[in-house]
Amino acid sequence: MCKKEPPAFISGSEKWEEFCQERVKVVKTFKTAISRITPTLLIDAFAKVEYQDCRVNAVLMNAVDYADVRKWGRDLVDFETLTGNLQKGIMAMIWGAMIVVNRRIPTGTIAVLSEDDQRVISIIHLNEKTVSGADELIKLQGDIKTMAVQLHNIADRMLSSVEELVTKVVTKVE
Repeated sequence: MCKKEPPAFISGSEKWEEFCQERVKVVKTFKTAISRITPTLLIDAFAKVEYQDCRVNAVLMNAVDYADVRKWGRDLVDFETLTGNLQKGIMAMIWGAMIVVNRRIPTGTIAVLSEDDQRVISIIHLNEKTVSGADELIKLQGDIKTMAVQLHNIADRMLSSVEELVTKVVTKVE
């Protein structure tokens, strides 16, 4: 059984920005309106690293983003149970790569690293805007009411125009 080790960044004092600058190749940065990580987004990030003839070694993320991964279930994710690995931040395995959780990784940022020298990285930036439930729904409800009134006014004008046309046609036919 091979011993799993998280990327050196996790145990060092390096800042996230410095870690990213040291990568030789950032193959793709995804900016998405999606506020949660999905298997499809992760698959695309894996593909960008693998396209560079590298295998994926690790997926780095914050605990907030990992909470969404936990919901994917055991069909996709092999959750870690060994205390030693959990203490290193290795929370699970997905498609042969470690999922490593660390608080120094910004929330909403997921990095997919190549194996060996970890010089190839694909980064996903999730939408930082959080929806504050009730406030957004109230605003949306107001927008819908405004649009409904506008559509009603347009329908009234169209109906009036059609009635005028019918009246003109009937008058000419008589």
